[in-house]
Amino acid sequence: MGSALSVKKKKKEAAAKQEKQKEYEGMEVEEQDPMLYGEGLMMPWSSNFELGVLLIDSQHKMLVKLINQLSVAITEGDKANIAIVFDHVAGYTEFHFTAEERLMDQHHYQQSQKGPHKEAHKKFVEKVTDLKDELLGAEDVEAVGMEALEFLKDWLVNHILKVDRILCTYILDKKLPNEKV
Repeated sequence: MGSALSVKKKKKEAAAKQEKQKEYEGMEVEEQDPMLYGEGLMMPWSSNFELGVLLIDSQHKMLVKLINQLSVAITEGDKANIAIVFDHVAGYTEFHFTAEERLMDQHHYQQSQKGPHKEAHKKFVEKVTDLKDELLGAEDVEAVGMEALEFLKDWLVNHILKVDRILCTYILDKKLPNEKV
């Protein structure tokens, strides 16, 4: 009986995750979004983050926007809103990593690069979950929140500029002449 409930629960969780994925597929960032280019942002968008693969670039913009929204929520100190925005950061990050890993497979990315890249994704998702729990349990939400934001920002910038740049260069080098990526 217990295993039947476990299977049912897993199916329900998978369906919920799939529904979230569909929601994220429809999310787009407006070109002049103030959460990308506004004054005083934690992480303003930079053309240095553009890697030439449209899907990855647009998803990176959304991640930057979500980190900036999280920064605003932390500054306001509303734990309920922080939890909501952090869930979006975590969920969209997983969505992005799935899309990125699908591109790795489609373009036959070399295993020596793919393995460590995927492992970095896995560790980041685990760290994001830990950060959320730590933040929501903190007395000083702003101080702990700023530490979390610095980690998110630093990790994303380094990942885009180093690891994802290598992936996108590979994809662009391997694409067919009329293929859009």
